[in-house]
Amino acid sequence: MTAFLDLTLSSYRFAGDHPTLRRDRIGIPEERSPTYDERYDFSTLFYDVFYDERVAEIRLICPMLVNFEPLIRTATFTVDGLPARIVGIDGLSRGHVVRLASPSSRPSTLAFSHPEFSGEVPVGRRHADLFAGRNAVYAISKDNRLEWITDWLTYYVREHGLQAVVLYDNNSIAYSMEDLGAALTSVEGLEAAALVRAWFPFGPGGAGNTNFNSKFLHMTMVELGRQRFLSDARAVLNVDIDEFVYSRSSRSVFDATADSPEGYLRFNGRWVWAKPPFEDGFPRHVDHRFIRQDGKPKVPRKWAIVPDGPLRDRLWRTHRIKSLKDPATDEFGFWHFRQISTNWDYNREDDWDAAQMVEDDTLTATLARAFSGAPSSAAKPEGHRLVITAMKNEAPYLLEWIAYHRVIGFDRFLVYTNDCEDGTDLLLDRLDTLGIVTHVRNKVLKRGPQKSALKYAREHALSAEAGWIYVADCDEFLNIHVGDGTLDDLFACVPDADVIPVTWKLFSHGGTDAYEDRPVIESFTDGQEDIAAGGAPDRFVKSLFRPDPAIERFGTHAPVLPGEAEGALAWQMPDGRRLTNADNLTRPQQDFAYSVAQINHYAVRSAESYLIKKDRGRVNHWRQVMGLEYWQRMNLGGQEDRSIHRHLPALKVEIARLRQDTEVARLHDTGVHWHKERIAALKEVPDYARLYVAITTGAPMPDQAAAARTGLRQSLAEMRQMLDHLPPEEADAARPHLDAFEATLPDESPEGA
Repeated sequence: MTAFLDLTLSSYRFAGDHPTLRRDRIGIPEERSPTYDERYDFSTLFYDVFYDERVAEIRLICPMLVNFEPLIRTATFTVDGLPARIVGIDGLSRGHVVRLASPSSRPSTLAFSHPEFSGEVPVGRRHADLFAGRNAVYAISKDNRLEWITDWLTYYVREHGLQAVVLYDNNSIAYSMEDLGAALTSVEGLEAAALVRAWFPFGPGGAGNTNFNSKFLHMTMVELGRQRFLSDARAVLNVDIDEFVYSRSSRSVFDATADSPEGYLRFNGRWVWAKPPFEDGFPRHVDHRFIRQDGKPKVPRKWAIVPDGPLRDRLWRTHRIKSLKDPATDEFGFWHFRQISTNWDYNREDDWDAAQMVEDDTLTATLARAFSGAPSSAAKPEGHRLVITAMKNEAPYLLEWIAYHRVIGFDRFLVYTNDCEDGTDLLLDRLDTLGIVTHVRNKVLKRGPQKSALKYAREHALSAEAGWIYVADCDEFLNIHVGDGTLDDLFACVPDADVIPVTWKLFSHGGTDAYEDRPVIESFTDGQEDIAAGGAPDRFVKSLFRPDPAIERFGTHAPVLPGEAEGALAWQMPDGRRLTNADNLTRPQQDFAYSVAQINHYAVRSAESYLIKKDRGRVNHWRQVMGLEYWQRMNLGGQEDRSIHRHLPALKVEIARLRQDTEVARLHDTGVHWHKERIAALKEVPDYARLYVAITTGAPMPDQAAAARTGLRQSLAEMRQMLDHLPPEEADAARPHLDAFEATLPDESPEGA
């Protein structure tokens, strides 16, 4: 689900007919276009006001102030009734930023007064957290077709791994903002979107410096984005809706920018044309197949940047960061689509020159791939790929588990938590805010945490929207062996399946006693032996399944159907073998189809981690006590298996990307600290200390029954002592009950006498 922000800016404009409060025109009168006055912004004092907590300043993003600057300098400003002084007025390309020292760390209202005007506006907050660590793009748009906007975003999601967009709408009238918001959030794979209502005059059209420099809105919105939204993004691409960057290598433009020494790339472009008729009745990006042989007209360069990189303090200009002489990379270029335009500035549809046009094979092939309906050649089901899970005290393992499943193709996570002590719930709250997961606090019913969560999950909107659903725990990793190891590769093996049961493969602790904060899949490689090598048969599965009305409930291992609907779904093992009701659908005896996929189940992790697991309790059989018996049953190995390590590089990149959000990193580290402290405390508890010795040394556990009887006798003795502190009548009433209970305990002597 796309995290979505619909933002109205905190602006202030003078009345359009005010006799004196009117911005002076700029430039040379003779250069002004005939429509100059219609498009010029005479009245906006500032576009937006927000609080920058990094420097404790309130910032006003303004058009070029011109004659309004003396008004700003002589006005009185207050924040929530407290004086706020101007600490600077910074010049931009066609705008200004007014900086006020904030007297409050949580400012609410900015008021201002002057002999000629006064007013107050709410102070907005920065929304950099929504875009932190993400690959982002921004653009300003007015009445561009919704199809063009979604095609633009879809291309960048599929070809370059785009994750977020800031779109400034310049008062479109061709559709509602609700329709525009719905279009943004409909793009599969887009994680975050901000729709900013930039409803101000854009500025004059036409040629010449006077008209160009009078376009205040565009560059000030860019600066607003740099400061308020995109400062913590992984990389930001500066392109319009009619511009597609393409790669001449296997890297995305975002990856290449992030890896570049300056965190900055610039690239050349060229115009491309479409030839009517058009299938949809209007041109779309994919209809553009032609270039001019002479390469005309010239296209100014565009760029991408790491906002917090070496050039973090530079202004973002339309075609450069440092200089117009900044070199362009040969690794990337971009296409400028001639007929993706509302012709607001000039008519771009009347310059088709058949003698000059040739079809560009790279352009045609790239667009065909990007808009073929899938980002890869493998069959991809409609809808999202959803993981459902229930958790408690999994904070140190959470980022790895989510990052891994994102790497292999899952795009939605529905996570239920209960009674967390290590901050798992707080970390999930943060990831929810960032649009990475959907977190629900679990109201645990008598059936226990996991079954309660699955009951609620069946009715959740994410389940209805999903193309595939996978119920898994935080110690289970879907390990696909075919192709590139992605969901698409698995689905391509069984295109007709409705349910794909994938068999567990347990992994032992491999002699690892101490807990460490490092990836589980890297730490534990001692896998359960195959049957032929002496491994146990009869292994559980976890299933991927398509939602279907016939499903009565979501089970831990597979969907559950009522008896009359048992044959309604097609069950296939990953290798394509079809299952019937005569098969054990959730616990196959053999033929596990490991050649295609397996569930790496790290049920115990390290010896120290197992103490935490025992302390937490099981998520499914939640009333059962975990001890040495569970350890011996689940700590199975004997066969090294590093097959999942092919995903380690991508996993570590994704974990690092998630940790770029400082709050995510802090909450993860807090969880790690809690686990280390809890492990140390549990080792001081006798039962846990004995268990730890048993699982790390192989020494037999003491007779737990005898230990329990001894403990009960000690408790009885303490309660008898307490009777002395009760009124005699109460003590007399309680004593027979203690005597009766003591009589039920066997004698502790060897003879039983």
